[in-house]
Amino acid sequence: MVPNAYYGARNFDFHQSCPREELHQFLIGLYGDYVIPSTLYEVEQVLRRPDLVLSKPGAKVPRYLVTNEMKAGVWARLRGGLIFMSAAWG
Repeated sequence: MVPNAYYGARNFDFHQSCPREELHQFLIGLYGDYVIPSTLYEVEQVLRRPDLVLSKPGAKVPRYLVTNEMKAGVWARLRGGLIFMSAAWG
């Protein structure tokens, strides 16, 4: 890394020097683009593991232990909770 005015300063805190709004937008973008989608993908993969399938192997329509309706209900409650928290924080 090439030293510059930011990294050459002793005890320089890069995050403290960032404007608050830009850092906030960066974190929202990071979580919205990478963290949240990858977490949802992992949850989906766990819920569709072969040991959580109730139907017999080779069935045309697999029957899962956690149905799509159950997942939709969980996501709806999670969304409602996040909306409530967002409104409470104003």
